[in-house]
Amino acid sequence: MINIYKGMPNKTQMAFARQVYAAAVEANTEIDPAFVTAQAMLETGWGSKVIGNANLFGITKGSQWDGPIVMVKTHEYLKTPNQKFKAPDRIISVCKVKGKNLYYYTVERAFKDFSSIGECLKEHERLFQKPGYKDAWPFRKDAYQFARKICDGVGCKYATDPAYLTTITSIIKTVKSKCR
Repeated sequence: MINIYKGMPNKTQMAFARQVYAAAVEANTEIDPAFVTAQAMLETGWGSKVIGNANLFGITKGSQWDGPIVMVKTHEYLKTPNQKFKAPDRIISVCKVKGKNLYYYTVERAFKDFSSIGECLKEHERLFQKPGYKDAWPFRKDAYQFARKICDGVGCKYATDPAYLTTITSIIKTVKSKCR
């Protein structure tokens, strides 16, 4: 996740947000387009760091993916100093977070390289339909509630960044006011 959100986005960033919002509406996603857009903005630094051609959400390769990949240096917050990652992912460094029971990992990870935003949106929706998000899925039409549910520690937790919920909630508010 690339978090460069610091206040109001500029014109280029808002143009990208509107493009993603329109694509989510056009794709008729099950998930509120404001959430989809906010999450894409947070994950890409408002469009400045799209992974590969169109990976807007930092969707990693996983074991079933046989399509193209892109290797990217990323950061994770984890509770253990000895987390293992499967090849081709590799740990670059691990640091204890001062005053917290967390470790900050710098990792080179394999991410899916989608050919289009539409393809990425389909995969994004599919991932949230997995059993680990069954407590969140009923709230998919409410951007704020859905964000809370994927961060509540029940089932799968979407992000490792402890500030994720606060940040995405702020971005949802901006998207709702500027993209509809």
